[in-house]
Amino acid sequence: MKQHRMVWRVVVAMVGVMLAADMAAAQVPVNVVYTACYAPASGTVYRIAEVGLPANCLAAEHVRFSWNSSGAPGAIGLTGATGLTGATGLTGTTGLTGATGAGGVAGPIGPAVSLGATGATGSNGADGATGSTGAAGAVGAPGAAGAAG
Repeated sequence: MKQHRMVWRVVVAMVGVMLAADMAAAQVPVNVVYTACYAPASGTVYRIAEVGLPANCLAAEHVRFSWNSSGAPGAIGLTGATGLTGATGLTGTTGLTGATGAGGVAGPIGPAVSLGATGATGSNGADGATGSTGAAGAVGAPGAAGAAG
């Protein structure tokens, strides 16, 4: 009967430690290692190796053990089914016109070119066609009298 009570004490103590660890896990970073001691004579479990707690078990017959807040990693799950395509979103408003960019740097001056040699003088062209007769000129002034005969 005495041993039966001790087993129940150990079970209750372990549940208490686990619940405390679960509550603490919600407030502490992932994968914190907890260390505790089990006193077989009384069934007591107490934590150690943290700030404000003993560094080691209080007696040589106490059993030291540890666990972490995240547990062993689980197997990678199967890839889920592809979700449905979502509805097309609304067209956004036209953005503001951007500022005019700075002027570019002037390019280099191109190379100077030399003029070619003067070409040879060409031959005379053919005579043109005779032009039309011009309009009659005005009547001239009377001439001077001729010498007597």
